[in-house]
Amino acid sequence: MNLSDDKRTARISIDTDLTAADLETLLVKLATLRSQMLPAVPSAPRPDATFSNQEDGGMAVQLLPRDRVQLLLQHAGFGWLSFILHVNQASVLRDFLVVNIPTSDPSPLAGFKVGGGDLPQ
Repeated sequence: MNLSDDKRTARISIDTDLTAADLETLLVKLATLRSQMLPAVPSAPRPDATFSNQEDGGMAVQLLPRDRVQLLLQHAGFGWLSFILHVNQASVLRDFLVVNIPTSDPSPLAGFKVGGGDLPQ
């Protein structure tokens, strides 16, 4: 994989069989390459954006040093996606969920991993 000098195009050659693990590694490399390209990913989704939605994927969350929270979301195609949020961002998410999600579920943490620094980063 090579990024052009102007960072607007990338050359990728793939002519091999890939295992699921190989493909996950490739997805991470592609995401890293995309993060270096121009234009940068917009700060808000474009109206014509398409998404690879995941319903009922796994999730895990843990507190990290320096006022950070790690939110891990499982996607059937992309694997586990890790988001490191400042506690201010996490608080906005928390407040939205508290206001907009009913609390009728007797076990809201079923299938939800909560850690204090022991999850992979």
